[in-house]
Amino acid sequence: MAGDSKLLDLRKGYLCLSAEWLQQNSQFQLSGPMQPRVAKPHPLTMQPVAYVTCGSIVYCVEDADHPWEERHFKMTVFDPKVSLREEARSQPDQYMVIIAENGSKGELDTSHWDRQIISEGNNEHVDKSRDLCFMPYDR
Repeated sequence: MAGDSKLLDLRKGYLCLSAEWLQQNSQFQLSGPMQPRVAKPHPLTMQPVAYVTCGSIVYCVEDADHPWEERHFKMTVFDPKVSLREEARSQPDQYMVIIAENGSKGELDTSHWDRQIISEGNNEHVDKSRDLCFMPYDR
């Protein structure tokens, strides 16, 4: 889409392509820098989660890529300030994964929750740091 910048219709961070433009340009290629990043829901949602995105693609962590994981990452402590890098994979197809280097800081220690109805803050975690492999979510 190099060329005349007057053709660009940007609205709230989105590139809008008109039906007329698409009819005249049935094939085109968009390229731009997209860095993997950690994203979190709005704080008012009260969801203590983080996820990895690259552009519009959301990545997820799968048990199959982490043989050490036994609880489907329900207790995994994830460091949102971790370094992310892309890595090409070719089995069974070609795709990119994102590696969160030492992204797992261990597991949440919930032993102090025994016989409690609610948990207080300052939760400890145990175990060692490990890399996490994030796959493109396509389900």
